[in-house]
Amino acid sequence: MLIQFKRRFSMAHRLRFDSVSKCMTPHGHNEFVAVSLQPKASAKGMDWGNANYAASFADLKRHWHSFVDDALDHAFQLGVDDPMLGYFRDHESELLPRLLVIQGDPTTEAVATALFMKLNAILAKFRPDFECVRFEIEETPTNSIILTPEDVTGCPIRLGEWCHRADLSLNDLMPVESWGQFAAALKQRSGRATKMMTSRRVFVQGLRIEAAIGIYDHEHGRTQPLIIDAVIDLSLHEIHGLKDTLNYELVGKIARQFVARGHIRLVETLAEDVASELLNLPHVQRVELSIAKPEALSDADRAGVTVVYTH
Repeated sequence: MLIQFKRRFSMAHRLRFDSVSKCMTPHGHNEFVAVSLQPKASAKGMDWGNANYAASFADLKRHWHSFVDDALDHAFQLGVDDPMLGYFRDHESELLPRLLVIQGDPTTEAVATALFMKLNAILAKFRPDFECVRFEIEETPTNSIILTPEDVTGCPIRLGEWCHRADLSLNDLMPVESWGQFAAALKQRSGRATKMMTSRRVFVQGLRIEAAIGIYDHEHGRTQPLIIDAVIDLSLHEIHGLKDTLNYELVGKIARQFVARGHIRLVETLAEDVASELLNLPHVQRVELSIAKPEALSDADRAGVTVVYTH
């Protein structure tokens, strides 16, 4: 005997690897997800003659439908390498909880696999006596994907760590603890806007240092000014003191340590070394570092390079 639940949700995605497909353009679907559950062999099963069920419908579907309604519905599905993620990080970070992100294109096949994994995590936490034996996503009235447990165990790649957590997470862009804030914000909705932190950034602008740098003859045997700008994303843990965050004095300290080692040929090398060192510091998730040479071009204010490093 199988117990099936069906839920409708809306979504949007785009597929970048099929260069001739219309699906390269962001677009949406109204989809249905249907899951079929059964008691595990070790579970009690049907309570014949008393309740006459294995478990109440409301109890079985509560946490899964909460995930579908509160997280999955109206989420924008993207691949982890999609450049649109950079836009959301930099300009609309408050929408990061609304992005479903997996490795590779977010096809219905791949997303269904990720969601099956998510359901398994939810069942393992809240109803370990049940298992899902059939998982279906109806993308359109004529197209569906049906998965069995064998399809999930046979998935050759790690689609995302979020798939294996029994929470409202849809991506690994945000620290795990911030998804708890997201869930709490949903519970507190009472007709007014809710607030949650989606990013924490430390920045340094216009830091000036002197460095022996450059490949041209006139750049040897002397120093020249460099201007450093840094934006550093930190994890969203609780902060009780300086040890829990990043001392922005470290940006200049680390840069000067590399400069002190001797002549540097390329500004790109210095930028990559400093950014990589900053990324290794506690709590740092992402580093965007720019280094400009004001004396590089006579007809420009400055020229330089920007590098971005992430975990």
